[in-house]
Amino acid sequence: MASSVESAALALSCLLVAAMVRSAAGAGRELDPVQGEGQGLDIGTKVPVASFVSPEDLEKIFAKDAQTEVIEKDFSFTEGPVWVPELRDGRGALLHTDLDLNNVYEWCPDTQRGRVFFTNSGGFVEWSVGQRNSDFIFISGNGQAIDPTERNFLTIAQHGSFRVSKIDLGPLIKNGGALARIDEFQTIVDNFQGVRFNSPNDVVYACNGGLYFGDPPFGRQAVFGEARTEGDARSEINDAFGFVSGVYYVPPDSHDAELILRNVYRPNGIGISPDDSLIIGQESDTSEGNLGLTFPSGRWYVAKVDPHDPKETHEILLVSEEEFAAKVDFSKAGFIDGLDISAPNEHFPNGVLFASGPGGLYVIKVPETKDVDLSQDDAGAPILAFIDTSTFAVNAHVAPDGFLYITGGANLFRIKLADSIKPAISRCH
Repeated sequence: MASSVESAALALSCLLVAAMVRSAAGAGRELDPVQGEGQGLDIGTKVPVASFVSPEDLEKIFAKDAQTEVIEKDFSFTEGPVWVPELRDGRGALLHTDLDLNNVYEWCPDTQRGRVFFTNSGGFVEWSVGQRNSDFIFISGNGQAIDPTERNFLTIAQHGSFRVSKIDLGPLIKNGGALARIDEFQTIVDNFQGVRFNSPNDVVYACNGGLYFGDPPFGRQAVFGEARTEGDARSEINDAFGFVSGVYYVPPDSHDAELILRNVYRPNGIGISPDDSLIIGQESDTSEGNLGLTFPSGRWYVAKVDPHDPKETHEILLVSEEEFAAKVDFSKAGFIDGLDISAPNEHFPNGVLFASGPGGLYVIKVPETKDVDLSQDDAGAPILAFIDTSTFAVNAHVAPDGFLYITGGANLFRIKLADSIKPAISRCH
């Protein structure tokens, strides 16, 4: 537990960020803490967890009598939660994006208030403070991650720039709330065999620094404002490889993407098992794919990869169609989107998956790698519980402060975890 001196120091650091934001606003940058369309649920709202297992088994995942709590509101479309372990003087804080506002926000645990950490998360050249995502197409940063081999950089999947990039946290901490300059973003990867990506969505690292990410077609669809194409080059690569989107891998210290999964039509959230041998992802919509599934509103999938030399593979369903139909209620608001996986423990040898879906988050036991047979239809993973957010949930992150943080719409949520549930990055040394 933090001492009163440590708590005061962290609170002071958060207040200093707020002061810098106000200073930036006075210098012509109007950076309110939040600028969303709707207020969302009131701060302090609490909702209990619905369990498909015994109370004793539920307490292996959540603290006793834990409830989902609203801790922030007034955003527009929150996404990309990630904990930065040593953001300020060795103390951690949560960062998250907002897809409509094109900002990255910082949430300070002690003050329990959020502030703009930096703006222009999408690294979009033509954007300036005060403009909204809807003024263009789909320009913001989305999923975020910390490279376990380079923890002073924040990695961002950038819709507007068609790339995955990283940015040094040091200058951002010093200039809290400032507009991120385009030259501050360092491109990790922006093309596959010379053709630019659609709109990278989510990112996750293996312990060796290898990067996995999904590239759905959202950023090149007219429904999001204007169809963006690259003419013959994109058509030729689609014909040659049989895909318009996919899941990719970038080896450590490389800038070249390798296609890992080509049959995922709209890849969204992505995670990696604690042993770095399973890729678990979410596909937001399978209705236009060639999968022949009976549930067209999304799926959770799993694929095996060699952690030392990942190559193209194929995926199967993580959860059986029967389990999915029995426990996922598509009459609730929301959709299959983002996810996070915890570190292993004695109860869950390959971690616990927290995956968004209609009405909230679904808690799923990650199967052991040896039990996943890609010749089968599914991996038979059980859905253990449902975290009701009373509105749609988008993404989640297991943090080292003992909470699961959830982004969704205008809100930021958290729920207290069992002491044995730790963040996945803790497995990387």
